[in-house]
Amino acid sequence: MALLTILAHPYRESFSHAVAEALSEPPENDLIDLYRERFEPVLSAPELRDYLADTPPDAPVQTMQRRLERASSLALVFPVWWGGPPAIMKGFFDRVLLPPWAFTVEEDGAVAGTLEWIDRVHVWCSLGAPDRAYAERAVAAIRQILGETTLAFCGIDPARVEWHVLQSISATTAEERAAWIEAARETGLRPED
Repeated sequence: MALLTILAHPYRESFSHAVAEALSEPPENDLIDLYRERFEPVLSAPELRDYLADTPPDAPVQTMQRRLERASSLALVFPVWWGGPPAIMKGFFDRVLLPPWAFTVEEDGAVAGTLEWIDRVHVWCSLGAPDRAYAERAVAAIRQILGETTLAFCGIDPARVEWHVLQSISATTAEERAAWIEAARETGLRPED
């Protein structure tokens, strides 16, 4: 599989869904729709206990890890809500990006990411904020937390993360939205570009 798209939006008629579907058109690509697949984002106390004891994760988490292993590129698609992705996306990271699968911690405390096979990550996010300053602050925070912290922690160089940000979805024209969908379709065809 070339591209694995991870979608975090509950409304199937959303622009995020249209982007995710365009990214996933080639048959070798895969789509994880976290809401449709009813992904449980809450890291439970027993899971945390297993995490601290280095016990393998439960079967649904292992299934998500296997799907990630088949991808050479990722696309993360989500709306920006309250300055970040929906909680289900954060829960996906909390429950799936586990050691030693996504990273290891050495005896001296050094962290080594293990997801080096991921060639590129495409982040597609949209905001409903007409306030440009707010949108810029929100996106800067997401770039820091997601790109330079979460993904980098797992071995994905921030230089391999491509950002597609639509600042004010409600103020876009039909032509602008169509251009975004076409760009997503092109990314799905050539995710490593």
